[in-house]
Amino acid sequence: MVATVARMELLLRVGHGLDQVWVQDSGGDGPAVLLLHSGVADSSLYDDIWPQLAARARVVRLDYRAYGRSPLATAQWSIVDDVLTVLGRLGIERAHLVGTSMGGGGALDLAVLHHERVASLTLLCPGITGAPWPDDPETDTEFERAGEDPEAMVALMARLWAASGQEPRILDLLRRAVRAMPNDNEFEVEAPSTYDRLGEVAVPTTMVIGGLDYPGLVAGNHAAAALIPGCRVVELPGCDHYPSIREPETVLRLILETASLA
Repeated sequence: MVATVARMELLLRVGHGLDQVWVQDSGGDGPAVLLLHSGVADSSLYDDIWPQLAARARVVRLDYRAYGRSPLATAQWSIVDDVLTVLGRLGIERAHLVGTSMGGGGALDLAVLHHERVASLTLLCPGITGAPWPDDPETDTEFERAGEDPEAMVALMARLWAASGQEPRILDLLRRAVRAMPNDNEFEVEAPSTYDRLGEVAVPTTMVIGGLDYPGLVAGNHAAAALIPGCRVVELPGCDHYPSIREPETVLRLILETASLA
């Protein structure tokens, strides 16, 4: 048990230029847990589980470049590279990774490409690098129609990813994410495809799938889980793409179980 829950917040330099990312570190001497957010949110996605998790571990979260409290990117970046930089700056050799959507994909990339830095994986509706994605011409057309209209894009994203309810908190997350997306699209670089290497994952892994999530992602998550040795699959029937907000107590329990912190 970590005796003191600190709330150190800082901007850390990343990459080879002047870019920075916002990082929060609970401190303490316990095992490290790193929280990676989705592309339709920022790190406040984990507000509901932060206090309880930080009472048991050293918890770190960051906002990707352009998201949340991080400044806009001015150079190419990747989740893998920025996470490795953050872990290095904080003196963390190995961490339990929790990732939602694109953060789940980044966590899996790290588990395959830098397995020595990863102790366990809790994957919440992950978007996996290189995973097959079904054709959806109707949705593609809707994205084209939304164009550069932020509110139209928020409405479309809410319909796709927030089937459990479009309360103000979710819409605020989406609005902030939509503001970040143009910069993200310009500068973020994906890691090489790791989908065909999921069989190399060698740490305890839990895959959380929301029953109300985008159907193509649900099917893809089931297929991916079958490729990860020993992967535990947990389905949340009434949950969409925001498990840590919709069912925080369940997500907290699954993180603690997967990381052997319960």
